[in-house]
Amino acid sequence: MNKTRVELGPRSYDVVSGANALDQLPALLAALGVFERTLVITDSNVHEAHGGRLDILANQTQLFKTSIAPGEASKSIESAHRLLNEMTGLGMRRGDLIVAYGGGVVGDLAGFVASVYLRGIAFIQVPTTLLGQVDASVGGKTGVNLTLGKNLVGTFHQPSLVVADTTLLETLPEREFISGMAEVVKYGLCFGGNLFDLLTTALGKAISRDVAVVGQIVALCIASKAAVVANDETDLSARAVLNYGHTFGHALEAWAGYGRFRHGEAISIGMMFAAGIARNMGLLDSDAHLIHEQMLGGVGLPLNAKFDRKSLAEYWSRDKKHQTHPRWVLLHKIGYPQLHSDVTDEAIQTAFDEVSA
Repeated sequence: MNKTRVELGPRSYDVVSGANALDQLPALLAALGVFERTLVITDSNVHEAHGGRLDILANQTQLFKTSIAPGEASKSIESAHRLLNEMTGLGMRRGDLIVAYGGGVVGDLAGFVASVYLRGIAFIQVPTTLLGQVDASVGGKTGVNLTLGKNLVGTFHQPSLVVADTTLLETLPEREFISGMAEVVKYGLCFGGNLFDLLTTALGKAISRDVAVVGQIVALCIASKAAVVANDETDLSARAVLNYGHTFGHALEAWAGYGRFRHGEAISIGMMFAAGIARNMGLLDSDAHLIHEQMLGGVGLPLNAKFDRKSLAEYWSRDKKHQTHPRWVLLHKIGYPQLHSDVTDEAIQTAFDEVSA
């Protein structure tokens, strides 16, 4: 079992990860206090596969459950409105608790409704996907999508606890697991170190879901995310590097209609796009660009796609990081990401050529 502390003063919390970490949930919850009512928000796939795992909480709180349809389309204002009405109908109060039990979509949506209901109630994250465990559940970003862009409505609302049980990944569909590997590779490329070395030597074991390797990956990604969040909770500077590949990737998701590309698939292409920009501007050498191809392609992620260039540029102009010009996260070498607002149109067009199918 691994425990990482996200140091945020009065908003600090623990992230517990490892095989069968859920067995510790009753004790971990009791340490947080007494909650009269607890609402578990999940999706129908997780409810079918693992819905009973949280019944262990029924002895210490009045336990309710609700679910949404799986997929990015559920991360909407309409879904949030329905959940908020359900919470009101249950008579939930400020001292009650939300449990986000699912992947990144569930975590973002549940965290959002927890942040706005009665101006904020407590919630905990129990991520069930690789993407959720290595990235989305840590850091307090919540949000919903709009038709014209991803995560354009949201809040910063830190969870009180994160429990990442790696045994939940055993039933994750192959495409979802591979999608989550995009965020794992992102951490390796952006921060280097032990995670990059592990991916270099044990990529095959990671893809085959070797228990020990997956456990190491989750713990290393959590530690990296916790350190960045502690340094920049509200994404004003250093935390922005975690969006490597996301400016292009989020635009691709929105343009294609949420659901055609999994998040990690879009981010994989986005990282290749960013690597192409960096190489075309003389910031990144060809060997590091090749490492992007080998790692992302090696786990089965796409490196290119068909898209409309003009439409993607319109979508990323609405990106949250956009100021006077888009701010691109670019690598100068493995482990050294930097924010850039000086990207040339020539570098962008050449990168478009490289990732266009």
